[in-house]
Amino acid sequence: MLPFFINSTTGCIGRLEVLDRESQSHWILKVIAHDNGKFVEHSSAAVVRIEVLDQNDNIPIILNEQLDVFISNSVEKNDVIYVISALDLDENDTLYYSLSGPDVSYFQISQSGIITATRQLLKQDYSITAVVSDHGNLTSSVGLAFYVSETMRFPVFEKRSQQELMATEHNPDMLVTKFMAQSVNVSSRGILFTIFSGDPHHHFYLNPNSGELYATNRIDYEYRKQYELWIAAIDQHIQPMISYTNCVVNVVDINDNRPFFEKAFYSASVAENGDSDELIIKVTARDSDSGMNGKISYSLMTGDSVAQKYFKIDEVSGEIFTTSSLDAEELNEYHLHVIAKDHGNPQLSEMVVVKIEVLDRNDNAPRFSNLFHGAVAENSRLGTLILQVICYDADVNSTLIYGLEGNCADNFSIDQQTGWISLAKQVDREKKSEYSIKVKAWDGLWEVRTPLTITIEDVNDNAPTFNDSFYTFSIAADSGIFTEIGQILAFDMDEGLNGQIRYALRCGNDLFMVEPSSGLIFSTTALGQYVNNTVECKGVASDQGFPSMKNDVTIYIHITDSAKSNETEQPYYQFALLLNADPYTAIGHLPLYNTMAIVNDSRFMVDQNGYLFTNATFPEAVLGYKIIFSIATNNKKLMKAIISVEFTEPNINHPQFSFKRYKFSVQENCDLHSPIGMVIAKDPDIGLNGYITYYIVYDTDRLPFAIDATTGTILTTEYVDFEESSNYQFLITAKDSGFPALSATAEVTVEVLDENDNAPEFENRYVQYTIVIHRFIVLSWFTVHSAQRSFQISAYSPVGTTIAHFSAVDVDSESNAV
Repeated sequence: MLPFFINSTTGCIGRLEVLDRESQSHWILKVIAHDNGKFVEHSSAAVVRIEVLDQNDNIPIILNEQLDVFISNSVEKNDVIYVISALDLDENDTLYYSLSGPDVSYFQISQSGIITATRQLLKQDYSITAVVSDHGNLTSSVGLAFYVSETMRFPVFEKRSQQELMATEHNPDMLVTKFMAQSVNVSSRGILFTIFSGDPHHHFYLNPNSGELYATNRIDYEYRKQYELWIAAIDQHIQPMISYTNCVVNVVDINDNRPFFEKAFYSASVAENGDSDELIIKVTARDSDSGMNGKISYSLMTGDSVAQKYFKIDEVSGEIFTTSSLDAEELNEYHLHVIAKDHGNPQLSEMVVVKIEVLDRNDNAPRFSNLFHGAVAENSRLGTLILQVICYDADVNSTLIYGLEGNCADNFSIDQQTGWISLAKQVDREKKSEYSIKVKAWDGLWEVRTPLTITIEDVNDNAPTFNDSFYTFSIAADSGIFTEIGQILAFDMDEGLNGQIRYALRCGNDLFMVEPSSGLIFSTTALGQYVNNTVECKGVASDQGFPSMKNDVTIYIHITDSAKSNETEQPYYQFALLLNADPYTAIGHLPLYNTMAIVNDSRFMVDQNGYLFTNATFPEAVLGYKIIFSIATNNKKLMKAIISVEFTEPNINHPQFSFKRYKFSVQENCDLHSPIGMVIAKDPDIGLNGYITYYIVYDTDRLPFAIDATTGTILTTEYVDFEESSNYQFLITAKDSGFPALSATAEVTVEVLDENDNAPEFENRYVQYTIVIHRFIVLSWFTVHSAQRSFQISAYSPVGTTIAHFSAVDVDSESNAV
């Protein structure tokens, strides 16, 4: 609970209890002022900083615990004997040190608490009293006993290279230096290091064992810029021997303080039509940092073009001037955002708002800000607030009186002071959906008018109504699945979602379905077993209001006996569409060229090249929502098709083949439609985004293959002949059904395996030849194309002598042609 209170009327802040500066030196309060507006309450807030002033109510505290002290017998004049450590919790913590007692002449104490010898010490023990007082004459004292001992028994500090050390503020665990000491008389526990004086608030940490001196996060340049620390080395005997050394630690300033303005908010006034370069007000900021970290420059916030057009600020002094004459009718109050920046790194800044009021004279007529338009629901209670009309008067303290006039103005009322318009009579949107009246404002001299349009908003108070009291349709029993049967239609006098109708169908055996948005009824299964039956269904029309209203109608569907239709089964096409698709978004392509198609859902259209487009928006659509409709064209012969459009998420992933290259083989002369192999692609998307269709990419050469679009199986479509082509290479495309469709391509090689299906053939099928043997003539002949050849051989030639060479050719592969 805060120890303050505020008078809610006067704004005076008072104190509830006694404050203690040592517990909390300042308080930050947020004060809120609010008016008592009848309909709208406005408020504003300000920050109040309360500084608690100090009183000298704390005596100095002496921190020393070792009061029986051993000192070296070799002490000379000005040698350090002991260090008094003290602190004062009050704001002005300057302390004054003095000595008293029987042996005070042997010692002296500095204003830092350092006790030194004034002469050589010849006695064995000494007794003095150390007195510490603050500026308000509050004192504390402590008695000290000094005992002289041999010098060699005291620890000895090692000399350091530098006496003045550096420590950066707010840099915890920073190693400042390391103290080292030795003693011939050290105990088994070693030498203990401690900060004996100069750090009453524990801004440093000295490792008692290692002698390492660290800065803590509490070091603040703005609190203290320099420390003189006295370090003690203790040998840890029962009667400890203590040696002292000192060091000076200078605190390095960082830019850790933002500039702060003397006031939380500035305000001033200036007369309109005054001279330029007129001094308005001076703002002042301060920065606790030093050097460039504490140097402040003033500026107006960049981007505030209005302020920079009419005002400027001296970057050094903070004085704000006008740059041109001001006009209260243009703007009677300015809020300048003044920034004070220091020159540190990183640069810190603070901002304050300066309100400048332009003093005005009454010379302007009131004017309405704009044309007004209001809306109220048709079932609203009398007195319901509709809108507030606002008329502006550039003059200060002007009072306006509002009124209504025109036909039907008595349906509404207006508050003469505030301009709030409310409902005075019940209204019905289905009878009158809009009212046009006039609002007038009068300031005692001028009267102005502006038109006002009030729209009556629809509520869902009308159920859908069907065009007919019942419907009768018929369908042939041999009709295919998704055959269109007929359409049910309903209308709703409400508008928007309240008048948007969705259809449903309830049939006992689920033979039929209705497309929710169009009311088209389709068959869902084969109807052969239901021939000559009549199915009774209920069609339901529901609006999309809240709560939804609905109506139903009876539907009779006759399943007739007829000969098998000559029409082929209607093709079925699936497409994907994103939610919030705009009108005229291209969805996909149908196999229609140079023809016009009739679409039975006006939300879609097909151009003469077969491209399917949206023709509306789909605010009711959600993921997975499907719209089914049909198209028809009568180009040479009637064509009908069923179209399914499903709303999906964005298509993110491309299909990916298992391999980039596939290699298959096929035996020549195999049967038509023989499977050769299968390519497989996967798509991690779901739904249509992941549904893959396969295609062969044809070039100018005709291929004797086809691919199953669903499974990816490659089949032969013609007989393949090794002797005609032993190798085929082509591309396969895998395309998903998302929006937009994404695809991938793989390379396929098909090797044709040879069969021994060709007999060898001589180069000349018929040859006539004559063999001449010396001493004998032997005639043999074999005729081919009437060609003639003759050969000679000696009658004494040995067996195996070559007489002639014949050649034959086999077009099969090498293994079959040997």
